[in-house]
Amino acid sequence: MVKVVKIWKGDLMMRSKSLAKKKDLQRKVLCSLLAAGVMSVCISGGDVWAQPTTTVQYGGEKVEGGYRVIYVPLTKTDTLTVTDNGAYGVTTVQDRTITIDYGGNPGTANPAVQARADQNMAAYPVLNIFTQGDLTVSGKQTAVSGQDGAVNLSSSTGDITLSTNFTSSANLPVNKTTAQHLSNEAYSTIYARNLYSKDKVAGAVTVSGKNVNILTAEQTMTGIGMENVKYGTAISGNGNGSVDIHATDVVVIRGAIESLNTFMQNKGTTGIKINVNQAAADTAKVTMEGLFINAADKSEVNIKGAAGSSITADLLASATTSVLGSGGKINVDFTDGGSIKGAVNAQNGGLVSVKGAEINGAIKVDGIDSEYHGTDTALTTVTADLSTYTGSEKGAVIVTNSGNAVFDGKQTLITVDADHAGKVFGVILDKGKAEFNADTTVINVNNTNAIGTWDYAVDVKADSQAVFNGKDVSIKAVKTDYTSQTFTVRDRSTADFNNSGTTIIEANSNASVTALDVKNGGIMNVNSDILAIKSEILGGKEAAINAIGIQIHSEDGHSQSTQLNITDKVNDFSIDVKGQGYDYDGTSYSSGTAALNASNQATATIESKKFTANVVFNDETASSDNNHNVMAGLWAADAGKIVASKATDTVVNVTKTGPSAAKAYAVWSTGKNSDISLLGNTTITATGKTASNALLAEDGGQITVGSEGKTVDLTGEVKVDGGSVSNHGNVTINGQLLVKADGASSEYTSTGENLRINAGSDSAVQIENSSLQNVSNVLDFNAKNTELSSSGSNYISAVNILNNNQPDVTASNTVNFSGDTTKITATATDGKAQGVRIGESNFGSGKLTTDINFGATNTSINVKGNVVAGDYYDQVAGIWEGEGSYKGDVATKIAFNGKANIDVYSQGGNAYGIFVEHGSEIGTTIIDFNDNTVINAQNANGSGEAVYISGDGVAVNFNKAQKKGVMVDIIGDITAANNAKITLAGDSNVVKGTVTADAGGIVLAGSDKATYIVNKFVTKDSVSRFTTVTRGTITVSGGTLNIDNLSDINKFDLADNSLIVTGKGVLKAASDKVFEADTSGKKVIAGVDQKVLFNGGKLAISDTSYTLADSKVYSEALGKVDDSGVGANTKTTIVMTGTLQDQPVDNKATVDDLAPTGAVHTNVTGTVSTGTLNVGDSSSSGGTTGINNDLGVKDLDFSSTSGSGTVDASVTISNDTGLTLVGDGSSELLKGTGSNNTVTVGSTSDSGSAGTLTLGNAAAESSGGTLNANVTLQSDSQMTVEAGSFTVDKITATEGTVAVNAGANLTTTQDFTVGDAINNKTGTIDAAGSITAGKVDLQQGTVAVTGSLTANELSVGTSNKEGTVNAAGTVDVGILNLNKGNVEVTGSLTAETLTVGDSDAKIAVGAADSAGTLTAEDVKLGGASLMLDPAWEDGSTIQTASKAGLKFNGSQIDGKLTVGQNSVLSLGTADTAKAEAAFTDTGLTWGQNDITAALYIDYEQTMDSTKGGIKVDGSLTHVSDSKDLAAANTATFAAGSLLMVAGDAALTMDGALKAGGTATITISNGSAATLKVDSGAKLYIADAQADKQYTIVSGFTNSGSDVTDGGWNGTNLLLNKLVKGSGSYSSGSFTVSTQKVKASTALPGVALPNILDAMSSQTDSPYAGIKYLSNAISGLNSNAQTLVAVNSFAQGAENSGATRTGALAALDLGTAVQEHLSLVKAAEEQSGGFGKAAVDTADNGSIWAQYIHNKDKVDNMGGVSYDGQYNGIVVGGDFADRGKYSSGIAFSYGSGDSTGSASKNEFDFWGLSYYGGIQNGDTNLIFDVGYSKTSSDVKGVIKAEPDTQVISMGVKGEKLISNGHGTSYVPYAGLRYMNIDTDSYNGSIDGKTAAHYSTDKADLWLLPVGISISHESVTAGGWKVRPTADIAYVWTLGDKNTAMDITVPGVNATDRLGYDIMDSGFFVGKLGLEAEKGDWTYGLGYACQKGSHAQNSKFMLNVTYSF
Repeated sequence: MVKVVKIWKGDLMMRSKSLAKKKDLQRKVLCSLLAAGVMSVCISGGDVWAQPTTTVQYGGEKVEGGYRVIYVPLTKTDTLTVTDNGAYGVTTVQDRTITIDYGGNPGTANPAVQARADQNMAAYPVLNIFTQGDLTVSGKQTAVSGQDGAVNLSSSTGDITLSTNFTSSANLPVNKTTAQHLSNEAYSTIYARNLYSKDKVAGAVTVSGKNVNILTAEQTMTGIGMENVKYGTAISGNGNGSVDIHATDVVVIRGAIESLNTFMQNKGTTGIKINVNQAAADTAKVTMEGLFINAADKSEVNIKGAAGSSITADLLASATTSVLGSGGKINVDFTDGGSIKGAVNAQNGGLVSVKGAEINGAIKVDGIDSEYHGTDTALTTVTADLSTYTGSEKGAVIVTNSGNAVFDGKQTLITVDADHAGKVFGVILDKGKAEFNADTTVINVNNTNAIGTWDYAVDVKADSQAVFNGKDVSIKAVKTDYTSQTFTVRDRSTADFNNSGTTIIEANSNASVTALDVKNGGIMNVNSDILAIKSEILGGKEAAINAIGIQIHSEDGHSQSTQLNITDKVNDFSIDVKGQGYDYDGTSYSSGTAALNASNQATATIESKKFTANVVFNDETASSDNNHNVMAGLWAADAGKIVASKATDTVVNVTKTGPSAAKAYAVWSTGKNSDISLLGNTTITATGKTASNALLAEDGGQITVGSEGKTVDLTGEVKVDGGSVSNHGNVTINGQLLVKADGASSEYTSTGENLRINAGSDSAVQIENSSLQNVSNVLDFNAKNTELSSSGSNYISAVNILNNNQPDVTASNTVNFSGDTTKITATATDGKAQGVRIGESNFGSGKLTTDINFGATNTSINVKGNVVAGDYYDQVAGIWEGEGSYKGDVATKIAFNGKANIDVYSQGGNAYGIFVEHGSEIGTTIIDFNDNTVINAQNANGSGEAVYISGDGVAVNFNKAQKKGVMVDIIGDITAANNAKITLAGDSNVVKGTVTADAGGIVLAGSDKATYIVNKFVTKDSVSRFTTVTRGTITVSGGTLNIDNLSDINKFDLADNSLIVTGKGVLKAASDKVFEADTSGKKVIAGVDQKVLFNGGKLAISDTSYTLADSKVYSEALGKVDDSGVGANTKTTIVMTGTLQDQPVDNKATVDDLAPTGAVHTNVTGTVSTGTLNVGDSSSSGGTTGINNDLGVKDLDFSSTSGSGTVDASVTISNDTGLTLVGDGSSELLKGTGSNNTVTVGSTSDSGSAGTLTLGNAAAESSGGTLNANVTLQSDSQMTVEAGSFTVDKITATEGTVAVNAGANLTTTQDFTVGDAINNKTGTIDAAGSITAGKVDLQQGTVAVTGSLTANELSVGTSNKEGTVNAAGTVDVGILNLNKGNVEVTGSLTAETLTVGDSDAKIAVGAADSAGTLTAEDVKLGGASLMLDPAWEDGSTIQTASKAGLKFNGSQIDGKLTVGQNSVLSLGTADTAKAEAAFTDTGLTWGQNDITAALYIDYEQTMDSTKGGIKVDGSLTHVSDSKDLAAANTATFAAGSLLMVAGDAALTMDGALKAGGTATITISNGSAATLKVDSGAKLYIADAQADKQYTIVSGFTNSGSDVTDGGWNGTNLLLNKLVKGSGSYSSGSFTVSTQKVKASTALPGVALPNILDAMSSQTDSPYAGIKYLSNAISGLNSNAQTLVAVNSFAQGAENSGATRTGALAALDLGTAVQEHLSLVKAAEEQSGGFGKAAVDTADNGSIWAQYIHNKDKVDNMGGVSYDGQYNGIVVGGDFADRGKYSSGIAFSYGSGDSTGSASKNEFDFWGLSYYGGIQNGDTNLIFDVGYSKTSSDVKGVIKAEPDTQVISMGVKGEKLISNGHGTSYVPYAGLRYMNIDTDSYNGSIDGKTAAHYSTDKADLWLLPVGISISHESVTAGGWKVRPTADIAYVWTLGDKNTAMDITVPGVNATDRLGYDIMDSGFFVGKLGLEAEKGDWTYGLGYACQKGSHAQNSKFMLNVTYSF
């Protein structure tokens, strides 16, 4: 049989020889030509052909039809078969084994096996070679080739070996790499190509066998430069061919794998697929060794290997072109374990994927779409393996130019162990991205080379991103002799740690460490559960450079925002730094030492639950080189910011115990705008040697620690030096607060619950001011309670102010205390102590002021010391000021605005409440006490000096403002020396000591009812240390001083004319104590005349009765006293307070008789005989009564004029005389008169003189009444309400002044006219007291209100005359018409209607020194201007800002409204509280550096195009240029402004603010209206809803408007947490479109996602639940706070454990009855012990009781934590036993409370139980059935009153084991069932239902197993004593976790919340002791229950009486 094989004539693919071989299995098939054309399949032979003979017949060259014909005789056909399918081009060769060894034709490159087509064919050639055994193919060049054809090699059971023997001696060209040279020169063992065929299978080689070997010659390349290339190319290809290798045992590849054979294809791209072990049945181990694996263009190399597989080659996935989307893929799957030794590169869009391999080399990803994807990567890189980044900088993983590296799997390990002189990187990203998604990621870099370069474990360079997912991440860098910088994020790059577990970033070096560096616009976000940053100078030594945990900063030229964000998903964030860095010196040489350093506008935001920073250096042997001194914990510099949220508990510890210059700065902020805010619970400790600063803010730095409700504990000094510090919450400072202004101003503020400063022997507060610049120190102590404490041996001062001001400098100190209490304590055991000490020195012409304002409700200063009495230089004082050399303007002011208590005690002497001494220097010290005051100064031997002040300008004032009801109580002496002055002005002034005016002044200046009780008054001349002063005085200018004892030197030791009465002062005495008889009648007693200087005021004669003659002679006598020579220039008025002796019935006298007395008769009615009374004109005629003196009476009676009728009285007061009408408190002052009475004050003629009308008298017992007349004031005249309350019919103050003194009241029932516009006359109202009027018509003049003014109408000015209203007090009017003039509000002004008639009129709200409030309902401004502007003050908030609330008529804004600094304007509402509430919801901060001005729009408004304008700009003040204020038809919102809009207002057609409207027309296009919005302007939409479009403004022009990017948008657009949005300005309108944010997305873990999603936010909703939840999700709260607020609401009564409490009460009842019947109590009785025998108790019964005190602590049980306690009693009675059966009933009752995070539950409970037991010898079975009910009263977030009912059934079995010696063991087991049912209930807020809670019933099973041990003994006294111990474990089964449904009225949604009742199991331990004697048994016990989340402790007392 002959097989004809046809060969294409032109084909030279084979050469034959007729040779015989010895084995049939080694037959070689020569060649088969499948079809005509260019398609061929070739099996090339070597020297041997088929056996026995292959005959080639062609006779030279035989050609048949153009083909060479070869005949292959197959005479033996048992195994070898060759089949052809010419139609489909398939040749199949099969044999048991096949060996093909082809040497090739000379000069040709023929493969040993090949299927080839060289053009596109309908069918492509296929060659199949199948064997059962081994298949071996070798060739001189290529062994197997599929070129647009397919070769399939398969061995079912044997091995396949493919090899090439090719070698090359070509040298390496200088411009090529070894890989390029190998690719260009070497033949590959397998070659596949598909260039022509459209079918993807064409150009394929498939190899399948048990073991597959693909081999190249060792040392394939022998040329120069290729010596290290061991193997050639094993697999290569071109085009879209494919190579598939399949094996079950082993695949061995010796040679490179190349997707683009440049020898065969030198241009174009490739898409070949090379697959090794890719089928599911491929289980072989792969061993590959070659120069490289290359996948180019769209080609793929896929290798899968079993455990132990290895690749020794470089991996390169790349592309021959940089076209996007190109790039080959290499996939290595060694999931079961394997290794790669070589570099891994993906570039130009290439992808390398490696699974499970240990890689020894480096990974580099470069180019767009390039990617490395590693699964379970273990990369180990040594020095030689490092990949070059640039120059000498090398790395293990390099990702650049938009490349991406992804690490997945269970673990990623990147280890670098290098000794490299350049920089070494573990991972470097440069415009690249890396994702680390493995469960565990570990990156370790160690470089032992000592060359001075940084090393980086991870460096995220420009425009890159690193993402860490998975679970745990550990990154560490170790460096020798230079900086180890572990993780760096730079230049607009981000690093995101989203892993769920622990992140550790660690740096170690013996020279310099920085664990984390974020810089130049880099951003790092951390969401890990735990973040640990560790930096260590190895050995804890001094560093050559840095010792930094984290630094974030921007270098010069970088303006991007650098951020570190630690989110609220982080539970624990810690930084640990060990070692000391080289101090920062202002250069880049070193960053110093810090846990966290933020600088150059970088921001660190920390929201983790816990944040800890530790910096420690404990090397006592370190040298003091002045370069390693400062260590910081948190450090912000140069506008850097560090913010830890309110939900973050922060702990900072800095300990430096090294050299003597050691300085520890725990929290340090330095440089302008640097800011550190730690808002949660905070503990800070600083321990150094020369400095231990818990907080240090300097050179403009700011620090805020704590917030409302948080606890702050600071150990170390708090120092402010040119910066600011704020403390909030419950704050303790264990160290000094030092505030100093050397080069810049300093501020300190505290708010919250408590501030406690315990400074030891240092001053608790020290304030220093020593500067060459104009600076200030401002301290605001605003905490509810402030305590400042210092104690030591000597020189102790709690508050120490040290001022050393320099020439020509203005400097100041301001210290403000507010809150409930301020307590200052100073204690010195062996020396002097002062509570507040002020030492001041001022040089040159500078100005220095110190203001201390004690504004707390109660202030106490307690000082104890021990100094020698009489030692002039040492004092123990509450307030002390002295020493110094004052040469400039120095002023100290101290004010106590609350109750004050100063208590000073000296164990020796020199105790002073207040000690102030000025010498000859110029300066003032003023101390004001404005409320109840107690000063107690005591020495060991008695009273000290309560007040001692000396020097010009020194004054102490007690209630100088005459506040009502103030009491001054002083124990100790008072001395004013050397021109100093002390003022006593309380209503009650008691001094238990001596009041001395020692060449100084004592002023008694109380209100009209003030009294003075003093042990003794002394005045004298005195010689001070510096100046001789001649006179001391006591001046009575207010209140009443009784001088009955004036002659007693032990009461009044007075120098001549040293007791002065003046002003409103009253001296009170019996007449015989002042006057004595003389020849002319009476005279002033000489002693009185000598001591008293009468200079105005009043002398009240206290005689109960007197005669007119008496009063006259008293006046005459007093008038004879001439004190003009010693300064008297005002008459003192005699006031007679008794009754007339000669008119005992009606106490009346004629005015003619009364006037000459010159006295005021407070109880006498003056009768007038005519209808007209002229005071000041003595001429009388038929109808007129005239008197030429002052007249003072209780009232006037005109009834005698008309008999029984009435008369219209007329009273005129002129010629500088006065009429005083005292009144009796209620009656009319003009009696017997008609309804048309008149009182004219002053002459009606132009030449006439003035008069005075006085209502009330300070000396009278009571004042007040009705002046039933119309009162008119003329020029220069005055009407004064001195005391009491008066009503006047009508007042016309054409000219002159109407004054109402403080404490007095004036009411007019008709008009009150001020000024006369027609006659150009000006009047004045001065309301220090209260005025109530119908209409106040201010035509021309001024109304000044410091008290109050209430009127139906207030008209200001006329059409041509101006009026001015100064509302510094309270003004409340119905109508305010501002016709012309100005209104200035620095108090409050409220008007129902406000109309302005003059466009030039101005309304000012606020001034430089105070804020004001204006509210009006119906407003028409008519184009006038309104300006709001108070100056900023320390601690300014929106509540203290100037504010206005205006409802414009028709919502038409027709005025120019300027909202300046520290101001807020509300439009559409007069309720300013709405704006304050909206601002609170924003969560923003009000202040000079935050929000400076705000506008709130409650209802849609239209801005008048000609008269209306708005400008909100916090930089503007009253002194700003008018051109900078609001202009018509313009709305401006500057940086720092806030526009707040009610959501409903912005949903209207034209939006919240429409431009272009006028009073008569509407301009449709608003073409002239311009809108200006700065990029820093903020917008808040209150109650914003999702999926809405809000129109903020409309009708403005586009061309002239300027809405800057960022303004009202991005971070400057505020909504709520469940709504997001964006704003845009178009067509004159600014609109905001909103979208819903799912509650579960915005607030992961929120308990009410369905309700929040369905709810429309409305912070003023009528539904209480919606209102509460809307406020909770507002910007006011952080995410953590919102979660707490919402979840606490959702928990309802379970927030404080209502259901668990009911269950515990029921459980205690069941436990008590079971223990009562337990064998433990009767163990010894049953076992023959000492107890009462069973026969003694059988059938008799007993009663028993148990008291229980229970404490329950729950920690995060189902999200709930609370502390609870209750007290209860169980009372039971046992029935008589029936055989073995015992039974009884028990009743329980108790009450208690439990406190959760947001509620407190006060509950009562009761229960009833039936119990029984069957005791059979040493076994016992007990059961009980019970019912209990617990009634809860929950108050907190919600108020609720749920009831919990429990049905309980329990059974317990016991076994008694006794040792026969009194000790018994009772093991037991039990089961208890509890049905727990908490009724559905409503939760209310403010009386309105907020939520409904529907709870599930719970079926709970408890399974206790335990053992009790007891021992019984008997005492000598017959007492049986039984101690017991019990231990058990209780399993909880069933519904230990239950749930409830929650609904909220107004919301159509339900949420379900689960909560826990019991732990899943818990231990119970008990100890007890019982004592029995006779029928009585007493016991006590303690039990402790401990589970995973709950701990319960019980104390029990028992008593039993057995019948």
